[in-house]
Amino acid sequence: MDRDEKMKLLLDMQEHPEEFSDEALDAMLADAEARELMQATALLKQAMTWQEPAEKVKAKSVTFRPLRKMAALFIGVLFLSGIAFAAYWSLKGGTVGDDSAAGSDSACQSPSAQTAVDQHIPDKQDVQPVVFDNVALDSIAKAIAAHHHVGLDLQNERARQLRFYFVWKQDDSLQVVVDKLNMFERVNMSVENGKLIVR
Repeated sequence: MDRDEKMKLLLDMQEHPEEFSDEALDAMLADAEARELMQATALLKQAMTWQEPAEKVKAKSVTFRPLRKMAALFIGVLFLSGIAFAAYWSLKGGTVGDDSAAGSDSACQSPSAQTAVDQHIPDKQDVQPVVFDNVALDSIAKAIAAHHHVGLDLQNERARQLRFYFVWKQDDSLQVVVDKLNMFERVNMSVENGKLIVR
């Protein structure tokens, strides 16, 4: 079968798929040149598609082959899994990397400091985030230390006057909050011996 005949057969298959058996489709897919033509026509068709009136769309009957049904089912399951994964991490209040970072930092702390860090975590449904807009770092640090019932040691006078925009989720652990604040360029905070230290 030459290229022109394959092209006509391919166009026929695309226009009237119900007239061809699965075996005929498999035979066409087995031919490398036919697959190449299918890809080219699919790209052309995609580039030239236009919106059909709603009456024509409703009038067309859609027939699904078993492979298409399985592909649709797989995509649906994958989509729902993604939503469930995102909901889990959203409710957990962190990102994928938070657990390992928080775990390694808290493993290095003394038991008393670890108790102070994880001491009071309120119910997530009751807590609204606190927004610090153009607030000095010493005020932010005082509020966080008071909330987590730890002492505060402001060792850096220049850092006291730095002003930030920071959204504080009060249900985050103290170590998570410190890690977020340390992302700012000129901030160096840590939790040691039950104290929040600003260097």
